[in-house]
Amino acid sequence: MHQETANVILRAERDMLTRHLEQRRLEGVRMNVNFLGEALQYPEIEVISVKISTISSQISSLTSRHTISILCDRLEHLYRDAAKMKFTRANDVEIANFVYLDMEEYRDMSITADVFMQTLDRPGLEHVTAGIALQAYIPDSFRT
Repeated sequence: MHQETANVILRAERDMLTRHLEQRRLEGVRMNVNFLGEALQYPEIEVISVKISTISSQISSLTSRHTISILCDRLEHLYRDAAKMKFTRANDVEIANFVYLDMEEYRDMSITADVFMQTLDRPGLEHVTAGIALQAYIPDSFRT
């Protein structure tokens, strides 16, 4: 397993990670880093991917309004931090960090989409660069 994933899953030790990210940046390759927290403080990181379960372990569709409220508060904090951080591309263009919300389970699609839209509707987040990755469930794509 380690050999099969060695070229896509990297060790997160700061020195190894920053060397790898700098190499890719100079090649013009844009990288997505799939971890949180201190990642935003790394000037070598342009994009991070966040799953709702990473920012809250208590995801419940039974209490969806409460769950969405908590997730929005936490995601808002993350977006505001990302907007303050800058990344310099190989062509010396400086941009704010990009955060995208990444759905991990189909059953959480509605909550994930609501959290994304409701958070970005909050005052002061009009210029945040953010995205969302949703999974499609093929049977739901056909009209019945």
